[in-house]
Amino acid sequence: MSLGELNLCGIFGFTDSNTTSLQIMMNAVAHRGPDGRGEYLSSEISLGHTRLAILDISKRGKQPMFSPDQNVVCIFNGEIYNFKELRSMYLNEYRFHSNSDAEVIPYLYEKFGIDFIQKLRGVFAIAIYDKRSKLLYLIRDRFGVKPLYYTFQKNTCFFSSELKSFTKLSQVPTEIDFERYIEYLGFQFVPGDNTIFKNIYRVSPGSYLEVNHEGHRAVQYYTLPAPSSVTCEKQTAFLEENIKENLLESLSYRLISDVPIGVLLSGGLDSSSLVSLLSLIGEKNIKTFSLGFGIQSDELEYARIVADKFKTQHTEILIQADDIKKNLPKIVWSLDEPLADTGAFASWLMFKHIRQNTDIKVALVGEGADEIFAGYSWHYILQRLSWFPESIKNRILFYLTTYSNSKFRNTLFKTTFLSAFNKFSDSDYLNRVLRMEFVNNLPNNLLMKIDKASMAFGIEAREVYLDHKLVESVFLFPGAVKVNPSPKNILKKIMTPHLPKKIIQRKKQGFIMPVNHWIHNDLKKDVQGRLLSSNSFLAQLFTHKQIENLFKPGLSFMRTSKNALLWRAYLFEIYQQEVTSSR
Repeated sequence: MSLGELNLCGIFGFTDSNTTSLQIMMNAVAHRGPDGRGEYLSSEISLGHTRLAILDISKRGKQPMFSPDQNVVCIFNGEIYNFKELRSMYLNEYRFHSNSDAEVIPYLYEKFGIDFIQKLRGVFAIAIYDKRSKLLYLIRDRFGVKPLYYTFQKNTCFFSSELKSFTKLSQVPTEIDFERYIEYLGFQFVPGDNTIFKNIYRVSPGSYLEVNHEGHRAVQYYTLPAPSSVTCEKQTAFLEENIKENLLESLSYRLISDVPIGVLLSGGLDSSSLVSLLSLIGEKNIKTFSLGFGIQSDELEYARIVADKFKTQHTEILIQADDIKKNLPKIVWSLDEPLADTGAFASWLMFKHIRQNTDIKVALVGEGADEIFAGYSWHYILQRLSWFPESIKNRILFYLTTYSNSKFRNTLFKTTFLSAFNKFSDSDYLNRVLRMEFVNNLPNNLLMKIDKASMAFGIEAREVYLDHKLVESVFLFPGAVKVNPSPKNILKKIMTPHLPKKIIQRKKQGFIMPVNHWIHNDLKKDVQGRLLSSNSFLAQLFTHKQIENLFKPGLSFMRTSKNALLWRAYLFEIYQQEVTSSR
């Protein structure tokens, strides 16, 4: 199916006029949009755009886009899946000059003001400048699928799709925030709206920033709905059918493309469900891709079961330690933020292989399913401990999801974890956990690794489970329903008629990379060299002797904990070298 001109790309700019700085920012995110560049400069604003053409690559879709009177200028990264419906419903009086979803944005803004965002169904990072009011709006989609960062320097607002744009600018200091470094060591990413750099922030998911010469304000335009009380069996069955309909609708929207589409198939329930539903709606010649190390813990066996059942064109990608070792600096640079989730490295290698060996430019992925359907082991555990006092459950959740050395355990728990968790006091306990993960781990870790890894190779990742209508229909259910009798109970019930029993019944298993082995073998020399240096960031937390002790054998639990710290600290030293020291 053809949608029109899609706008997967990079956006950037600032509230000043400077051609040189705009070109510097453009070059920093050129990999996000290798198919075209556009810019707009005035005495008040500089806006830039790099374009990745997924569909119709005519120059008519070049950004920036303007309102008919040229008073509104817009740059946009993402997809508005319902843009054709929006054109026919609200914009018949306008004459369109392209078949681009981007063009509806300035027209909708003209007609509805900033509230037009509520009508969008898709993923997006948008910058709109209104010449009349001198207002700049920086808008991020509901769940933070598309990244958008900003900073204020001497009354000038700079923004970009990637942090790398700021590291190249002399006007923007990029000093490491040591408190954020500690958070990174604990969570394997920087939580909240902060970034690893002082005074550089993320636009929050579901919010926009309004900027003018007097200052700025952040406005939250979307929040997840609170769950309802689902009690009777008839009501439950109706809501489950509604979820299935929304899932199929979300999938159909994300199949709109003029280029070949693939599916990243792990063999788990989430990705297997996507393949099954593709088959159910009549898709032929489905292309699937799986990654493994050829070790016993691989999920390749389960991916083969799904591929065989639905007769997909299946590709298995086997990687070795050397693949990680020789690509590690490139991967860290591509990820743009310090991210230690090993899935990020697997994703990068997967997209690299797809780019080099296939014509696939769009990939369906399963991110978000665990956070809405309650798929992690601790979700089940916490529900079974529902009678425990909340203070104890909070500690259990913290220890199950966080590395926390005694030096900074209480700080992370009280100032970072509890402050985020306590925002959601209106839900049952498990849904509060899910909501916290949905606004924290999901946008700041899982979605960032997918966006940055895929865009490094000009591939568009589409998150089928993160259509907002689907998410809202799932969050209507109380937490207990989602994990009774097992995690992802709702999705399992929906998919049981369509998937092999072995897939439905298997326990969740994340992608396992033999990081612990690499730290003490293949990568040991480099890890020790970087971390034992007196200039390492870890040396500001631990003595040389304490760091040496991290490499020594110990009890299994302590060994795993130490390895987590070593891996995160090691990656950060590479990040410091590749990203923050690259001016």
